Amino acid sequence: MKILSDVDDTLYSSLFDESFPRGTIYPGVLSFQRALDDHNFDSGEIAFLTARPEGVKGIVRQMTKNHLASLGVDMKLAAVLSGSFKNFIGNENIAKKKFENFVIFQSIYPEYDFIFLGDR
Repeated sequence: MKILSDVDDTLYSSLFDESFPRGTIYPGVLSFQRALDDHNFDSGEIAFLTARPEGVKGIVRQMTKNHLASLGVDMKLAAVLSGSFKNFIGNENIAKKKFENFVIFQSIYPEYDFIFLGDR
């Protein structure tokens, strides 16, 4: 089993959710992700699907990883599947790029099932 998680408004309040102050990690979400990971037989890896573009030399991805680590995500077992500048604007373009990233990720791990964690 591989776990795929959105970041904004899934891991923490960020864009559209006004039920928590912006930047608040949702109660229990890290424990939930760790519990899913602990029940994975292969030291499971959580992959975060994000619209944030890769950036020059991977700078934006590294900033995203640093931010996730600061929130308490164990980045030794996590991957970040980045968006692109081309697909950064508009929900349909963002969703398309996230799906493309999933298809690539799935092709690397064809023997796995996947759990998706996300908002809306």
